[in-house]
Amino acid sequence: MKRTIFIISLLLCLPLAAQQTYRARVVDSETGEALPYAQVYVSEGNGSLTDGDGWFTVEAKPTDMLSISYIGYNALQVKASEMRNVIQLRPMSITMQEVTVIPAEAILMKMFRRLNKEHKYKARNRSNYFYRLTNTYAGKMELVEAYLNA
Repeated sequence: MKRTIFIISLLLCLPLAAQQTYRARVVDSETGEALPYAQVYVSEGNGSLTDGDGWFTVEAKPTDMLSISYIGYNALQVKASEMRNVIQLRPMSITMQEVTVIPAEAILMKMFRRLNKEHKYKARNRSNYFYRLTNTYAGKMELVEAYLNA
């Protein structure tokens, strides 16, 4: 009798753990335009991209959290069972401080002049040069490094 009750309860719980197919469309919340190639992430190794019209299909459990993101928009997390057919992402707005734009050529010319000067000074011996640039954007730090042996 106990064994029968256990098997019945196990069979009743199986549909809750089974994965289902979810399909939705990702759009801009202000214009309603589709967001092509937005990222839809369920878990490691399980995710999708929206197609050119903003539609995606993904396999997930009803309890899984889906993370939907697109460049320039605020990411959204939604429970699979609570997901609607249309998912609206809000455009990200950030007030930035003054920005100085330097063309890549100017940085390269500065490095070239420095290399040329040090090359003459060190009697044409080989030298190692290291360049590092850090930038903070939206609370995240970006790091660019370059190493040159000349």
